[in-house]
Amino acid sequence: MLGQAVSLEGNKYNVIILAGGNGTRLGEQSDYIPKALTQIGNKRAIDYLIERHIPVAHKFIIGICKHADLLQGYVEGRFKPLPIEFSREDELHNEAISLMYCLDHADIRYGTIVL
Repeated sequence: MLGQAVSLEGNKYNVIILAGGNGTRLGEQSDYIPKALTQIGNKRAIDYLIERHIPVAHKFIIGICKHADLLQGYVEGRFKPLPIEFSREDELHNEAISLMYCLDHADIRYGTIVL
């Protein structure tokens, strides 16, 4: 089980999750669902990332592209009360560009954690 992220000073952060990749290493499964929705034990991969960072999150920014509607719908349904924004790319370029799009949603008053 993954531990919780903590800040000894009680700081809050923008938490960016880059979840828009093609997931080609997952094989045929990635043709149907985004890699962030891959089942790991009794949860999805995105569940572990969000749950672990709730204590330090000012807000979550999730970069999405492939299967964007499926991932966004899942996250909104499961984590509705949390402050979550989505950075949506129509075409996946690379991680650096995805991160730049996500940073457009970040609150500059807070530090940023990138996952």
